[in-house]
Amino acid sequence: MKKDLSELKSSKWKSLFKQNRLDMEVMTSKLILRLQLMAIGLLFITYISYLIFGRFFTDFNFPLLWNRTDDIWGSVMKYWYVFAWGVVVTIIIPITNGRLSTTSKIFGLDMIKSTLAGVWEEIGFRGLFIFTSMITIFLSNLFFKYVIVLILGILILVLIFKVRKANLIRIVFIILGVALMVTVIKADLVGDPVYWIYKKIMFPIWHFVSFGLLDPILYNKDFSFLFIVGAMSANIKFRDGHKYQGLFGYVNAWIIGYILLYTMMFYGLWVAIIIHVIYDVLIGLTRFIKRLILYKSEG
Repeated sequence: MKKDLSELKSSKWKSLFKQNRLDMEVMTSKLILRLQLMAIGLLFITYISYLIFGRFFTDFNFPLLWNRTDDIWGSVMKYWYVFAWGVVVTIIIPITNGRLSTTSKIFGLDMIKSTLAGVWEEIGFRGLFIFTSMITIFLSNLFFKYVIVLILGILILVLIFKVRKANLIRIVFIILGVALMVTVIKADLVGDPVYWIYKKIMFPIWHFVSFGLLDPILYNKDFSFLFIVGAMSANIKFRDGHKYQGLFGYVNAWIIGYILLYTMMFYGLWVAIIIHVIYDVLIGLTRFIKRLILYKSEG
């Protein structure tokens, strides 16, 4: 009798724990949905900046690549392995089950999130955020030497204040420091220093770690160098936006992002959007079916 009561209490606690996990998932989904709506608002602001900059600065005047194929759906189906990957991983990863009403609510939220994410993330990270990354990289390259000068100036001030009593040494530091800063300003630091870092350091690293798979993106002659580094930078932001999914989700988003970037560059944004939506929808649908099966087996 005591054993039966103990098992009953244990079962209730397990059921309560599972339901709490599901309730937390509902709350998280609603939070992500609100963040997505805020991100869509940010897209509108970015789009206005994109139009303004494109009018006055030709280096940033690139069209959003909506379509680069005559067969959109045929191009989408070339990425069947992405869909299969999403389904298989979702089946393998353990999942929490609970009341049918809660799992149905999660499924509904997943469908809304999936559709929104597929649209806004692609327009953003494979479009408008490439533009903002291009501006950041361009300005970083432009002001690189002045950042070095600022750092040198701070170091010189620190050294001067540390030798307050030795007036002669302070004067020497000031003269040498000013001379060094002027030299840096006048010097041609590898032409375009930030671009040089990308070309001579980052590109070879990306080539090596991807076993050459990123080469069609990195060395694509249809796009400017600034566009390519902006696109690579935007994908890093895409990856970082999935940190909440843990290490696996973080790395998975990084790789999927490169696939979608390649898709956008060769087939267009529409293909990337459709692939992204289908991928996320299939994951949400697989999770729901998996929960239904668990619910029936436990019932």
